[in-house]
Amino acid sequence: RNSGGADASFFQRIEENAHSEGEKPEETLDRLKAAMALGEPCSLALEKDGLMHNVCVSPLPDTDWFIVSVLPQSLISEPLEDLVDRRTVSMLAACGVLLLVILVVFVLNFGIERRQIKLVEAARREADAANRAKSVFLSNVSHDIRTPMNAIMGLVNVSLGKVGEPDIVESNLRKIALSSK
Repeated sequence: RNSGGADASFFQRIEENAHSEGEKPEETLDRLKAAMALGEPCSLALEKDGLMHNVCVSPLPDTDWFIVSVLPQSLISEPLEDLVDRRTVSMLAACGVLLLVILVVFVLNFGIERRQIKLVEAARREADAANRAKSVFLSNVSHDIRTPMNAIMGLVNVSLGKVGEPDIVESNLRKIALSSK
């Protein structure tokens, strides 16, 4: 009992005046009495006169006594709501910074890729030019080799047919020697 209060006990006042969400007053009281019988602390959220209150019942060591604390919920919920608001702002700021960092990395990576593509394109153009130069060179060399070879092979065939005529064979051999140089 409260020394300055009514004749009703704490349990009677809870039963008559307070309501717990989702529980009947009898269930709330039974839960509170069971915790007290075991000497364990118990916490309740009760509504009285339209205001929410947190009730905490804690046993005193080595006694049969309990300390009963009743606090308006606003004393607990307002600082928690402020903490949640600060945490939300912090998380949004952190996400914004992270998004900015990702964007910067993306832009830098995009620039690097563009430079690499330009370098690869320049290397491809150089390789194509070198390939064309090689093809022209081989075509010219092939022509320069084929013309004297055709003359040499033709003169060898003519000389084989004129084996009995030494003047023609000798003339052909001089032409073959000139063509081979």
